[in-house]
Amino acid sequence: MRVALIADRLRRSGGGLERYLADLRAFLESRGDVVALLAGSPRTLPRGAREIAFAREVERALHGGGFETSLAVRHVLRAHAYEPHGGAVDAGLGARAEVAPVPALARAAHRLAPKFRAFRSLERSALDRSRAVVAISTRVAADLRALAPRAPVRELPLGIDLSRFSPAGPRLDLRAALGFPKAEAAILFVGHDFDLKGLPAALRVLGRIQAQGRRAFLAVAGGGSRRRALGLARLLGVADRVRFLGTVEDPAPLYRDADLLLQPTRYDPCSLATLEALACGLPVVTTSRNGAEGDGVGGFARVDGPEEDDAMTRAALALLGGGKAARAAARASVEGRDARRRFESLRGVLGEVAGPLER
Repeated sequence: MRVALIADRLRRSGGGLERYLADLRAFLESRGDVVALLAGSPRTLPRGAREIAFAREVERALHGGGFETSLAVRHVLRAHAYEPHGGAVDAGLGARAEVAPVPALARAAHRLAPKFRAFRSLERSALDRSRAVVAISTRVAADLRALAPRAPVRELPLGIDLSRFSPAGPRLDLRAALGFPKAEAAILFVGHDFDLKGLPAALRVLGRIQAQGRRAFLAVAGGGSRRRALGLARLLGVADRVRFLGTVEDPAPLYRDADLLLQPTRYDPCSLATLEALACGLPVVTTSRNGAEGDGVGGFARVDGPEEDDAMTRAALALLGGGKAARAAARASVEGRDARRRFESLRGVLGEVAGPLER
């Protein structure tokens, strides 16, 4: 098949979406498909207008006859298959408003600002006009069905490369690298948006763990405002227990050496970091706002939201004390989530909806 993969904006530093598209492209090409990536909205335009212009360019490209099928993961007017990795627009905006300095003003801006109105318009068009809508988690499926009950939504949870992300493989000795004794628990936080992904909550939990006599430190991988995070860490008395690693190209060695992934996210349609950590045998504490989850019991704990400090601390201490059993349960919980099998199913969807799009 001649396949177009469509994303209006990608991070130069890479991230979960960028890795996903690279892995999907490699898989499709291994099956003999010819794959092109359509990406990069015009930077000269303001946000909103930029995404609409890109969506129109994509529409022309899809009608040009060069592609038999297509998959869009961000803002488009339509595609053969629409798989929104950001989830429903308003679900994400609602979470961002919660961490704004004045949430009520943020909610008003999200309602009225031209760029967000453009995002909603594109989302509705993609839901109504795409031949298939692929939801990457149960949470996203529910959000999309509530938004567009007649949309052809099908649930296909994200998978993980179980050979790349496994307990066996290179490890990064976090304690030696960051200057902590071997007896201390290594807690990991991974995310490119510190406020949205819940770093303030992770810092509060670290403080509570310390207060209960368990020596631990927090390694933060990803990009965000270090100044604000350090200010909160000083206020909580844990600044000397926090280290910032920046963007980490290959997180697997971190997952293998850490004792816990703490991910108190306010919104994540389906966190690849959660799935990757579990696959490496790293227990995870997250929130019900994260669409990613393990398929088994043990090695994984979920609390209602990022304000549930007590519940999160209890869950973290339980998993930190779980030893090898918790790590084995973490890995077992994602054994059925093989990425190649998921890509094969997605390729079947792309073949099913292939063909010229109606004008």
